Amino acid sequence: MKKHLLKLALLATLAATPAAHAQLNIPSDGSDGVFAPITNVVIDLRLATTGNWDINNSGNAGYGVYDWTKWAIVFKWQSVFIPTNVTVTFINHGSRAPVVWLVQSNVVINGTVSLDSASFNPYDSALAHMNPEGGPGAGRGGASLLGSGSGLGPKHGYFRTGYGNPSLIPLIGASGSNADSRRAGGGGGAILIATPMSVMVGGVISANGGGSVNGESANGGGIRLVADSLTGPGKIRANDQGRIRIEANTFQMSQATEPEQIAVKPSPTPKIFPDAGSPTARIVSVAGFDAPLDPRSPLVGSADLVIQTNQATVVLVETRNFPIEGAVNVRLMPKYAGEANYAALRVSGSYAQATWRASVPFAPGYSTLQVRAIAP
Repeated sequence: MKKHLLKLALLATLAATPAAHAQLNIPSDGSDGVFAPITNVVIDLRLATTGNWDINNSGNAGYGVYDWTKWAIVFKWQSVFIPTNVTVTFINHGSRAPVVWLVQSNVVINGTVSLDSASFNPYDSALAHMNPEGGPGAGRGGASLLGSGSGLGPKHGYFRTGYGNPSLIPLIGASGSNADSRRAGGGGGAILIATPMSVMVGGVISANGGGSVNGESANGGGIRLVADSLTGPGKIRANDQGRIRIEANTFQMSQATEPEQIAVKPSPTPKIFPDAGSPTARIVSVAGFDAPLDPRSPLVGSADLVIQTNQATVVLVETRNFPIEGAVNVRLMPKYAGEANYAALRVSGSYAQATWRASVPFAPGYSTLQVRAIAP
């Protein structure tokens, strides 16, 4: 009997001088100035200029630009230096949009940049009517004063994973957790830091989900870093199945990211926002009332739309660049009750632009609507 010999395949390698990398094209005019805080700083995103993200922001330097068409608050820094023992946190914009830092020169983070979310003790009745804030770009947790509300965001509930996509284009944070007698927390926020030069992390970049009285939390958010090199002994973390995206020619972090991630080579002109022809879906009207182009869903004291009916209500959805064979659903989230989902049927249009109709029964009080389109 012949014996079959197993041959071990070896990968041949050749050491060579590394090729020079072309400088990355990062679209920053530096009009927000140099960011170099010397003490803890809270960046109030509500103070951002509203307009096209690429406008010169020297008249409101340091506060960024909110571009609702991109759903992002964009800072165009000259350079960033955050020293040891300095923590940078954020107050959410009314849109709860994520944060984009486009930097002309080097980024050094020896302190902490935190996009962590908020949480609250469900036994604190003074706060129980509130939806705990997520980090910038994330969903809020559910409210619990008069019931158990659903968490808001792309993948609501407890420890829901798989939101967004691995490229973090579009940039989006995590969902908040549902409220009950145990916990509620907002999702971890989202940030993009892009520079044609280097990012050195000696401290922490964090986008963790909100914790609770028993130590559990909502999902971590999204951190995307684009640079020629990413180095340092620090930590990059987005707990509980958050997303981290590293685009760098050189990646030499001495600690693993959380969750663990490897680097991919950046494009010479990295994509910052989705292409103009990307699929979109939005709610255009509820009960015959036009929905705002930039809804805020405040859920306290006011609403984007006020409707007065106890009957099933027509919700119209518009899709663009989306196949008509796909599925469109409207998600209804009463503030103090569990969610419900309603299928929308196409009534007119084509791949380029189509209108869909759903019949949604509203309960009294505040509710949030979310639309989801799933390609076949």
